[in-house]
Amino acid sequence: MFYVMLDKRNKMRLCLLVVFAAVVSLVSCDKEGFSYQNAANPNESNYLLLDTLTVNMSTIQLDSFTTNSSGVALVGKYTDPAFGKIEAYTNYHVGVPTEKTLASKALYDSIEIILKPNGYYYGDSTLPQTFQVYKLADKISIPKEQYSLFNTTTTATESTPVAVSQQLIRPSEKKAVRIILPNTIGNELFEMIKNNKQEVSTNEHFLNYFKGLSIRGGINNSMLLSYLATDSGMVMRLHYHENNQELERKHFDFPLTGSGLQYNHISYDRSGTPLTAFTRENKVISSTALDNVAYLQSFTGLVTRLDIPALRDLPKMGKFGKIMAAELQLRPVAGTYDLLSLPESITLCGADRLNNVTDSLVNTLDGSIQHGSLTIDKLYHENTKYTYDVTSYCTFQTTATDLTSKGLLLYPNGHNVMANRAVLGDTKNKLNRVSLKVYYLLYK
Repeated sequence: MFYVMLDKRNKMRLCLLVVFAAVVSLVSCDKEGFSYQNAANPNESNYLLLDTLTVNMSTIQLDSFTTNSSGVALVGKYTDPAFGKIEAYTNYHVGVPTEKTLASKALYDSIEIILKPNGYYYGDSTLPQTFQVYKLADKISIPKEQYSLFNTTTTATESTPVAVSQQLIRPSEKKAVRIILPNTIGNELFEMIKNNKQEVSTNEHFLNYFKGLSIRGGINNSMLLSYLATDSGMVMRLHYHENNQELERKHFDFPLTGSGLQYNHISYDRSGTPLTAFTRENKVISSTALDNVAYLQSFTGLVTRLDIPALRDLPKMGKFGKIMAAELQLRPVAGTYDLLSLPESITLCGADRLNNVTDSLVNTLDGSIQHGSLTIDKLYHENTKYTYDVTSYCTFQTTATDLTSKGLLLYPNGHNVMANRAVLGDTKNKLNRVSLKVYYLLYK
């Protein structure tokens, strides 16, 4: 066990905290030789800053994760030099218009898909993006043995797209994407509405006729785009007009329906990256095998685990000890987030030996869930960091057994709808290493 004594300034700074803890926080201690009178006696206690405890880091590849019912439709693909080629597309059902009354002299004009952006995108927006629209060959359904749809879920489509559109997307303008569909589709739907066909009478009948849509990016796309997966955010709009005293342009909207069955398929190709070390059998890789870094992109199933084995040895240092405070700082590696941005917030969770999340770490002062308080060093890229109060976790670990011991898992907020990622330095990283500071009251 390595530790350093606090200098005089830090010792004075902790004095009030220690005295308070000695009177209040140690009430339950019944170790032999302890008394409240000597708890804060400088001759009987040391106030230590433990800052050399090893933090073991590893990258875990999850098999799958839920992507339905997110309210988000993801379309596109891009290449990440650290994480590989990332692709996402969305599948969904289409419903019938709420109002389907047509005048006898109404005439068909055109049909299009309209996608309203939610403001999120990831990748290079300077290049044109291709959109491909496929008709589903089967209806979307959740298998009986499952409760959700996943990033690995697929639904059969027709072999060729019904529409392809290339557009230059400027995300800051927040303009809807419009994709023109063939008039054969529009005319057929128009005639069905005009003749009150059963196929367009209800959503159920319509789904038997029109199974749904799959919207995908092109092979040379350079970014991931995000849209509102709602009945107003994704519509198939049929335009027509009526010749009355004046020409009146009107439309019907066939909206997204069954939001619980709309899902995003997300895939990746790690070729040419260190992450090719993952195999079907090998789902966990230590940071020491990845050039002293850990990878985090839960959007593609990559999560980071942290373990601090030495915490369980702290009680061996003396008759009594108490963690007064503990702070964890995670540092992204310089040069890995210049073009592809970091997650704005990362939740720190407790996890058992099988990497099942047990709880989310909260702030000791106010009980709020912690998200890392990201600060970015734009000048030197040396002090970009996520900071966490890990006092409660470290305290728990000092009394944990082999069965109850927990590690920590990192989960970015919006983990299944946002592609932001991080490459984090471990304790042996030369420039951007993880830091753990434990302020410890040791009674001899």
